[in-house]
Amino acid sequence: MSFVKIQDLDRKILIQSLEHYSRSWDFWNVDTLSKTLEQKNSAGFVHYTEPLMSHKQISGLIFFSTSIDFADLLYLFVPKKFRRRGIAQQMLAKSFASLNRQGIERVFLEVKVSNLAARELYLSNGFEIIDRRSRYYKNGETAIIMEKNLG
Repeated sequence: MSFVKIQDLDRKILIQSLEHYSRSWDFWNVDTLSKTLEQKNSAGFVHYTEPLMSHKQISGLIFFSTSIDFADLLYLFVPKKFRRRGIAQQMLAKSFASLNRQGIERVFLEVKVSNLAARELYLSNGFEIIDRRSRYYKNGETAIIMEKNLG
């Protein structure tokens, strides 16, 4: 398995992947996501099985929006058939190293209060809970705001 910067991925494969996996997302749609990834301040990685010939080989996606000295983790996704293999951990580590080289000092994210697996992953990677946003998601669920210092 390997990594490629999201900006270097074949556009057709990326769009196919987003269309395929977005069926399970309740807050991103493909158009919004595509536009976000086209912005100069977006960054991310795709984890895949070799050789990368189709969207079915994508085993993980992670992307950020960056500012001068901080980044927002917008999305981290690992398809069910690839979970529990350390892929999310690898993508976070690779991303943190890349962001740190760019001068990014802090990373922020929002996660559903009910997403215990994600919360555990983020806490085990040095994120701290800094706030909550009641009724943040469409279904009325609370978001937990987390921050990680990369310094």
